[in-house]
Amino acid sequence: MYKTEREHEPVFPAERIGLALSYIAEHFTDSALQTKTLAKLCGVSEKYFRTLFKKRYGVTPTQYVIQLRLNAALKYLDYGGYTVAEIAEQVGIPDVYYFSKLFKRKFGVSPSKFQQKRF
Repeated sequence: MYKTEREHEPVFPAERIGLALSYIAEHFTDSALQTKTLAKLCGVSEKYFRTLFKKRYGVTPTQYVIQLRLNAALKYLDYGGYTVAEIAEQVGIPDVYYFSKLFKRKFGVSPSKFQQKRF
């Protein structure tokens, strides 16, 4: 059990997920971001962190990060001027084929087709 600024008020690990969310918001484009880093930040095991996160947000930490990355990719695609490979790299998914697969699964169209329809 952890202590807050108020010495006698306990903070349970589930409440510490907010720390992980802040970290994710700042680092989601880092391709090296790992669940074990987030779990360590929250002071719990990786397995317990995944369980708490999914219970609270309905998705795994990895799925949450992928959603953020794909939403960021939309902005790059809307802006134009970038290749699909450059966008994949920018959002933290260095494998352009995996990026395209994830994008198509979420939005129903490949990133290149999405980009073509925008311009």
